[in-house]
Amino acid sequence: MGWISSLFAANPSRAVQSQRPAGSMPLEGDVRASAPHLLLLSKFMHGATAESFAGDFWNLALAEDSQEAIKRFRAGGLIEPASVVQKLGMTLGSKDTKEKARNLGLKVSGTKAQVLERITKELPETAALMVKDVQAWSCTESGRALAVAYMDEIALARTQAQAESMRLLRAGDFNAAAALVKAFEFRQVFSRGLNVNWPNRDVGEWSAELTLVAEARPALLKGLSEDDMFELGTAAAMGSLWGENRYEKWLPDDVCERVNQRSPLGVDTGARMMEFAGRNQRDLARFKAMRIEYVTVLAAGEMSCETCRTLSGKRFKLATAPTLPHKDCTHPMGCRCLLQPDIL
Repeated sequence: MGWISSLFAANPSRAVQSQRPAGSMPLEGDVRASAPHLLLLSKFMHGATAESFAGDFWNLALAEDSQEAIKRFRAGGLIEPASVVQKLGMTLGSKDTKEKARNLGLKVSGTKAQVLERITKELPETAALMVKDVQAWSCTESGRALAVAYMDEIALARTQAQAESMRLLRAGDFNAAAALVKAFEFRQVFSRGLNVNWPNRDVGEWSAELTLVAEARPALLKGLSEDDMFELGTAAAMGSLWGENRYEKWLPDDVCERVNQRSPLGVDTGARMMEFAGRNQRDLARFKAMRIEYVTVLAAGEMSCETCRTLSGKRFKLATAPTLPHKDCTHPMGCRCLLQPDIL
């Protein structure tokens, strides 16, 4: 599995999160060898303005000014002026598109793309005038081929990394799963999450949180077998690892069916409650380490059930605080209570 070893390859060029990832190119380099440049190229597959990518966000990733990179896309025959229909699609939303067609006396049935095509075909001069001041670019055939190949490669790498992390979680190797995802995210052009310092993320701490999530057994998940709880806990840990909140794709079909039949919360809410339970256990341990003596329960107003609203605002000693998610919660979206530490 060469792709796994590549995830953990040394990458000295990224001492800080804002620096360019391995594979980025020098100013005179070939865009075909640069992940940041290929990602930028992919943004022109459906038409875009060069100005949309101005600024340090892209400049740092590219290790050059983004506008210079785009000029080289043009010089290299990778992008060309966008078509009228592409420019219209960039400037009009779905509602605006149909309103514009109606005002022009055209049919408004069909998708946005179909209505735009109708405008440009039936009233080409009017359509061109509508976007005469829009300077936008779109991938040429060769540019599109490069962009599609790059995006397919990224999608495959993600699929493989997710499959391997699932295998590790099921085997109970939470540390290796966390290390794999940390390395995967670090090597992306733009890593997931705001203010997440992926190079310095503590794998041991993350692994401990994943363990709490996977092994959580919230009392409000009634009627599930231990086998199904194991599967649901693994899916919850996968969601926590990858920052996703749709869990059915991590579960076999028969497990999804049983969980949806036996628990009124269903798969997604049930898995979310396991994540919630794990985080609550983590927070309680942190409060204890901080010598917090009291906590206050905070519910979510009308987004909480009557039981949770009754608890809201009540103060408890840390050792006697109610376990969350609350076992008697009846909200269809699950418990949303929080424990707020009382810091004097």
